[in-house]
Amino acid sequence: MEYLSRKLQRLREYDYSTPGAYFVTICTYEKRCVFGKVVPTDEIGEAIIKYSQTGEIAIHCLLQVEKHFPDCKVDHWVVMPNHIHILLSIGADPERIYPFPTANVSHIIGTYKAAVSRACRKANIPYDKLWQASFYDHIIRN
Repeated sequence: MEYLSRKLQRLREYDYSTPGAYFVTICTYEKRCVFGKVVPTDEIGEAIIKYSQTGEIAIHCLLQVEKHFPDCKVDHWVVMPNHIHILLSIGADPERIYPFPTANVSHIIGTYKAAVSRACRKANIPYDKLWQASFYDHIIRN
C-alpha cells in the first residue's frame, strides 16, 4: 500500500504568532452538517441557518476565544452547517505588553476545537469525530 501524505497547509517559514489577521476555515468530519441547516425564509430565496445544539455550542465557544487568548480578537465569524469561517487577529492590542508569548493560530484553533468537542460530550451529544483534521488558513496581508 502506498503511503499518502497530507498536503502541508501552513507556510513553512511563517511564524503564525506574528501580529496580523488570518482567515481561518474549520470543517466538520466528513463535512457532516452538524451545526444546523439552511432554512428558507421567503419566496425570493432568502435563507437563514437554524442552529442545532452543536451549532449553539460552537458559537458560544467562539465567543469565549478572546477571554482565553487576550491578545487575540475574533473580528468576524460565520457558522455554516458543516464548517466555520473566522477572521482572527493576533496582536490585537499593540499597547498592552503581555507577560506571556502570543499564542499562534494553530494553538488557538486547536483549543477552540477541543472546547467545542468537550462541551458536546458534556451535553451528551455523541460524536466519534466532530472535526476534520487541521484547518485552512489565509494570511491577510493588507
